[in-house]
Amino acid sequence: MWGQVRQKYPNIDIVCDVCEKIDAPSNSFDAVLVIALIEHLRDPYQAVREIYRVLKKGGVIFSVSPFIFKYHPYPYDYQRLTLDGLDRLYEKFEKIESGIIAGPTSSFRHILANYLSLFTFSSSRHVNNIVRSLVYLFTFPFKWLDLLLVKNKNSEIIAGSYYYYALKK
Repeated sequence: MWGQVRQKYPNIDIVCDVCEKIDAPSNSFDAVLVIALIEHLRDPYQAVREIYRVLKKGGVIFSVSPFIFKYHPYPYDYQRLTLDGLDRLYEKFEKIESGIIAGPTSSFRHILANYLSLFTFSSSRHVNNIVRSLVYLFTFPFKWLDLLLVKNKNSEIIAGSYYYYALKK
């Protein structure tokens, strides 16, 4: 994905930078999963052009990307897209469905955990991880509220993550 990741892994057929070229013939895949990747790409539009190229006609793409979620540079974190932004990103595809996959309670828990970890005034990742883990543990029951809240159209404005399911025309 980032150029330097080129080694082979068990059960992985292709390792490549999707912003450059996917090492596969055109029209060769039935489906592509894009899970928590878009935010890490320097040029997601180029990556989606490559994905479109390698998908067969009638092939599907399923994408999950964060919206209200912490900055996580592994190694880079470039952007967040709204549902409108995902419509534009995947405009060459025929959208089947899109929506919230992690609701506003997920967003709130991430923000609260990271906010409270700031009060440690520690540069120790270990200490901050303990604080975040405790917040996640004690707020876990509230996560069930997302089952109710995602039915509210306004939940889109503070959703944790979106999904996008589409078909190559």
